[in-house]
Amino acid sequence: MTINLPINIHNNNSLDISSFGPINLVVIQPTPFCNLDCDYCYLPNRDLKERLSLDLIEPIFKAIFTSPFVGEFVDICWHAGEPLAVPISYYKEVFKKIQIANQKYNYGAVPIYHSIQTNSISHTHEVHWEETI
Repeated sequence: MTINLPINIHNNNSLDISSFGPINLVVIQPTPFCNLDCDYCYLPNRDLKERLSLDLIEPIFKAIFTSPFVGEFVDICWHAGEPLAVPISYYKEVFKKIQIANQKYNYGAVPIYHSIQTNSISHTHEVHWEETI
């Protein structure tokens, strides 16, 4: 894969970051596992039931909040694999860690919004997401 980045030829070939940002959308994959096996899906390893390590939540949000490219808000989209295949207890821990990172690094009080892209096969009415998110 080749990635072409804008180079400022007038400044010792340094990277021209003037066209970067803002960061308004961050997609986080909580698990590669998916309860469907759609033939058009681009994701490999959909049968693995691993989870994004909780130890990565703070560094992810530190990077977002301390970036010079952070926008006026950040929408976190829980996507890829099937986010609802992960138990709600996982998300409760994730949101605790996000709150800690928010207090430590979100100096600009950038609002955080969450969305989940799901196939809804795992969704049950017994789970009250609005109480978790």
